[in-house]
Amino acid sequence: AELRKNRSKIQLQQAKEVLSETRNRLEEISSASTETLPSGKITPGDTVWLKELGMEAVVASVNETTNQLTAEAGAMRFTLSACSATRITPSLKQRRILQPKPTSFTSRQPVSLELDLRGKRISEVEMLLDDYMSNAALNNIDFARIIHGYGTGALRTLVREYMAGHRLVKSIRPGERDEGGDGVTVVAFK
Repeated sequence: AELRKNRSKIQLQQAKEVLSETRNRLEEISSASTETLPSGKITPGDTVWLKELGMEAVVASVNETTNQLTAEAGAMRFTLSACSATRITPSLKQRRILQPKPTSFTSRQPVSLELDLRGKRISEVEMLLDDYMSNAALNNIDFARIIHGYGTGALRTLVREYMAGHRLVKSIRPGERDEGGDGVTVVAFK
């Protein structure tokens, strides 16, 4: 029993040392990759540090009217407030990645008045909603129908909670009988 107790103490000490080394390395990497640039306007192509997510990304586009930017990190795409991003010097890894082609919000893409989420996974729905809301705001849409179906209700709950907390949404309501009933959420924009 005494040997087992001593062995566990040794393993615990070794694990603490490894954890401490890993933390030190992460701090070095983080401080090296977050050298901030002089304050200024964030433009497409800039590398930014996303404070809320704790990661760096490349700015794909900037919407000055809503003060939002779209940033890409690998296959992930984020639309967020410009004040939650800080311009940085890109890390070596980021410099090697091909930067996305800057886009402009002057060319609007047509947006449907319906977003069909049936059959989508919960994990991908929020990103689809983000993209749809950005496009809807740019196209000055007054209302939209979000089709989530009946199912277990998890998707409906996610959509309604997301829309209830979104700053561009004036009101939400379940669809009328001829609109799809409770399998649809009707959103009115501000």
